[in-house]
Amino acid sequence: MKIKCCEELIALPNLSRAYDSLEQGTEFPYLCELSIWTCPNLKELPSLFLSLQVLEINECQELAELPKLPSIRELEFEKCNKGVLQNIVGLTSVTHLHLNQIPQIPSLPEGFLQHLTALEELQIAHFSEITTLSNEIGFPNLLHLKRLEILGCPFLHELPQCLHKLSSLKEFKVSGCPSLVSFPGTGLPSMLRGLEIKDCEALQFLPEWKMQNSNKLLFPLEYLVIEDCSSLKSLPRGELPSTLKQLEIKDCINLECLPKDMIHNNTCLEILKISGCHSVTSFPKADYQQLCPLPLLPDGLHNLVHLHHLEVTECPLLQSITEFGLPNSMLQSIKISGCGSLKSLPNRMHSLTSLQELCIESCSNLVSFPEGGLPTNLLSLSILDCENFKPSFEWGLHRLTCLNSLAFGGCQGLVSFPEDWLLPTSLSSLQLHRLPNLEFLPRRLNNLTSLDNLEISECDRIKLFLKRSNRRCFKILKFWDIL
Repeated sequence: MKIKCCEELIALPNLSRAYDSLEQGTEFPYLCELSIWTCPNLKELPSLFLSLQVLEINECQELAELPKLPSIRELEFEKCNKGVLQNIVGLTSVTHLHLNQIPQIPSLPEGFLQHLTALEELQIAHFSEITTLSNEIGFPNLLHLKRLEILGCPFLHELPQCLHKLSSLKEFKVSGCPSLVSFPGTGLPSMLRGLEIKDCEALQFLPEWKMQNSNKLLFPLEYLVIEDCSSLKSLPRGELPSTLKQLEIKDCINLECLPKDMIHNNTCLEILKISGCHSVTSFPKADYQQLCPLPLLPDGLHNLVHLHHLEVTECPLLQSITEFGLPNSMLQSIKISGCGSLKSLPNRMHSLTSLQELCIESCSNLVSFPEGGLPTNLLSLSILDCENFKPSFEWGLHRLTCLNSLAFGGCQGLVSFPEDWLLPTSLSSLQLHRLPNLEFLPRRLNNLTSLDNLEISECDRIKLFLKRSNRRCFKILKFWDIL
């Protein structure tokens, strides 16, 4: 049942008056889910919800007392009276608890979580006054907690010291806590699989993921996301957990270096994204002679045999990604954007047999593809705003027999395409953008029998479309600013 925007509602209707078979106090005996939104004058609920499992209350500031909820499993309170917190203490059957924007709470009550031993998911969000989450709240008792989220607490500077005792915790997210400086020195739980840290501007140190003087993992982390942590300058020493499948680092503007051996043994890594880290100048390298049969594979990225997607954006000081190539087994897409100092692409790109999508944007120092060209199985290619990356026969596009989408643009000095710049007949979509000095379209456009989408924008000087009118091409052409 959902009740929304009933501003005059003071209490729920008493159904026992309408149905003689209902006993007093059990007006909703079979109700399993109840959501009440924006009922600012609601002051009371029926005294007993016998079967209720899910209760959501949002913007009911006058409601300070909860009924008896013997079957309750999920509770969500947002912008509610702080009095409801005292009523939660005895609800021992709760497995999911979300608390959002409860006003005038400088700290959670002592023992608040002590009896919620069945709790599996806890979210504490947008408590504008809270400064600490102490052990006395009852965190050590949450032995079944699997997911913990702490969001939007601007003055929170201390996390529970007992986090490492949450033996079932698998996912931990901290976001929007700009006063948080560090994680507890006692570490994180041994079963932790996922860690997200976002918008923690004062955070200087991440928790260690290996024991000191040992390679033993403290927790088998599978995904790690770090975003908008401007005070973070480095990652913990040594390798990342060998169990890691996903690593994303974004907008950490003062992150200076990645540990040289951080991906030394990460054969499980599937997703690697690093963007907006303006101070990072290079990717980590490591000696793989003990791991690979070939002695000429010292570069870390080469050993990420399960890597599916590689994205590097907004790293203006980055000059090279890897000298010895990328893993050629499962890599499906590569995006490189905003790397103005990048001088070359990874070698042996033609051997990336699984690569389907390649996107390169705003890399002004790039001039060509590596020797050997691109893999013939490529489906989509985009080269945008790379001023010195001009079309040439060496691109070998005519050999890309699977290519169906090509986007090119942002090359101010290009007047015409080379006569030997041949496009594959498999091409179904061609996009040309921001070529203000371009006077002619590519030759032999009529030969592209599969072409059904041609888009042209900001190409003001094109004088000749085709020597002979081609009705099919005119039907598919999208002139954005020429006609």
